[in-house]
Amino acid sequence: MGSSATLFLLCLPLICFAVINNAYEVSHDGRAITIDGQRKILISGSIHYPRSTAEMWPSLISKRRFIKTVQSEGLYALLRIGPYVCAEWNFGGLPVWLLNMLNMQFRTKNDAFMNEMKNFTTLIVDMMKHEKLFAPQGGPIIAAQIENEYGGAYGEDGKEYIKWCAQLADSYHIGVPWLMCQQPDAPPPMLNTCNGYYCDQFIPNSNNTPQIWTENWTGWFKYWGMPNPHRTAEDLAFAVARFFQFGGTFMNYYMYHGGTNFGRTAGGPYITTSYDYDAPLDEYVPAWSVSILPDCYTEVYNTAKVNAQTSIMVKKENETDDAKESSALKWQWRYEPHEEMINFTAHGSNLTANKLLDQKIVTNDISDYLWYITSVDINKTDLIWDKEIKLRVNTTGHGLHAFVNGLYLVIQLQPGKNNIALLSSTVGLQNGGEYYEDVEVGIHGPVELVADAGNNETITKDLSTNKWIYKTGLQGERYEFYNPLKIQKEEWIGDDLPSNKSFVWYKGQAWVNGKSLGRYWTSYLADQNGCSSTCDYRGAYSASKCMTNCGEPTQRWYHVPRSFLHDDGDNTLILMEELGGSPYNVMFQTVTVGKACAHSYEGQELELACQGERVISEIKFVSFGQPEGECGSFEKGHCESPYAISVIKKKCLGKGSCSVGISEKELGSTGCMVGQNRLAVEAICDTKVNER
Repeated sequence: MGSSATLFLLCLPLICFAVINNAYEVSHDGRAITIDGQRKILISGSIHYPRSTAEMWPSLISKRRFIKTVQSEGLYALLRIGPYVCAEWNFGGLPVWLLNMLNMQFRTKNDAFMNEMKNFTTLIVDMMKHEKLFAPQGGPIIAAQIENEYGGAYGEDGKEYIKWCAQLADSYHIGVPWLMCQQPDAPPPMLNTCNGYYCDQFIPNSNNTPQIWTENWTGWFKYWGMPNPHRTAEDLAFAVARFFQFGGTFMNYYMYHGGTNFGRTAGGPYITTSYDYDAPLDEYVPAWSVSILPDCYTEVYNTAKVNAQTSIMVKKENETDDAKESSALKWQWRYEPHEEMINFTAHGSNLTANKLLDQKIVTNDISDYLWYITSVDINKTDLIWDKEIKLRVNTTGHGLHAFVNGLYLVIQLQPGKNNIALLSSTVGLQNGGEYYEDVEVGIHGPVELVADAGNNETITKDLSTNKWIYKTGLQGERYEFYNPLKIQKEEWIGDDLPSNKSFVWYKGQAWVNGKSLGRYWTSYLADQNGCSSTCDYRGAYSASKCMTNCGEPTQRWYHVPRSFLHDDGDNTLILMEELGGSPYNVMFQTVTVGKACAHSYEGQELELACQGERVISEIKFVSFGQPEGECGSFEKGHCESPYAISVIKKKCLGKGSCSVGISEKELGSTGCMVGQNRLAVEAICDTKVNER
């Protein structure tokens, strides 16, 4: 999976740290990372700062500032430099322009790549040193990582490359341990670590290396056209407890906060805008668990009995008439001027070649779109002249549009010169795998005109070695149709809004203001099969185990950060509809906690909380005894306390948050002859208390 730039770290048993100001020594032995000679148990969570906006992290303006923010919160940091990161990020985080360098091959014994990698790594390390961010300088960084999930790829050259990586890292003398994840032959002094759903059986390659779990996959990412995967919190807690049970001392949740693939940053290909990855905490029920028994008898913790709130998020429209009126979308539109491309009238320099070129090499990844344009002369003596013609294109792109003589998906050849324009589109570049930089993208041919000659025979005219003209991007990108500051108002049409037309730009008063939310693809539905209304978390997890949303669009909602919006309420939304659709059903809503549920065990404290100014307006369900089911479908069990509901209402109604001790003394006798009673609560969050 993905290398993250930093990890927030909490050191147990202390939950909070004083701000780190003084130099301290970080080392390790075969049991744990040591700080000033003391072994530490470390728990961390990955956060990818590029998948959030700077405004989402106070005063975050750069990578250095991000590390300083970690330090100001009294936390340690693990700096995972890479520079290859995977992370389901476009092209694995490496710039596409590297491919245009002479003799370039990624992630192996290759001088061109190693020189660029050394330049980048040195820049990052020197930047951190200059800001005094490593532990011996009094900074928060207690470890660093080079490369990412390399494994045993590329044969002997790969082994030499990994040795070089280790020597490069060690040469910086940063005074903290260096890590290599998923690298069983990591050379000294590198510490090899584990990534995956379960790492309790992981054994490092050296007796002097502690067990470190750099990526505990809290869930899985989403592909366009696939159901949504879910990993239950019960299984996640089980995996963590097993890891520490078998000697682990450093565990990182990947992801702790997933964020959003803004712009064109999603890799894959076909990875969605949302990088949700499931939350690390959820509601729990008993079974398939690990218990902590400090005296071998008394259970003080069980992975299936964690007290946690489940928040059901709702999307709320503005509630006042004035707000509804002001948020109404007033659309304007214009067509993408692709005629300029296919008729050779577009401005800008043209690349030409008598062969079909790889899309990512031509575009340098500045656009998802590349035009392949050629012409073919046809006369009445040509064998294909009076035949029914088809255009056959072999492509490794992710989408293709074809124009012949200016007509979309219609082939009508004429005597003389015939123009053929093919628009190839991508949905994120490959982000991992051996030799992934060599994965072809775009039209690689053959491109052929095929005619039916009868008797099951065909006549083929191969255009692959024609003179091809290449043009990167759409004209709307070139003219920045998406930028409200550069929009020429007279060029937009205010009526006769087209629906289900390809290559249309829509504009309405709403949000975004020139900042890209990422790709959207609502018409691509997930498979009908493979989902289940319930999920049994017991047994090993895989990404196909607990899927939802079958037969529906993979993603309907897209994150609009508050920092993208203008305070004066005058906001502009631009959509580029490539495949044909309608903006009439577009809506904007605020996401907030609509329902709060908890399912907790006797002897614990139940906590419920709404969000912002919202309060607990209604208690829909309460049962203290042996309740069954999950949030939204709780049911009473065979016995329960009749007094629990009045206690919960008294303590929680009208409040933004509340807590209740779970005991028969507090909630009344259940009459249950069981080892441990449970409390299930479902509450509604709203802006005011229901007076009923």
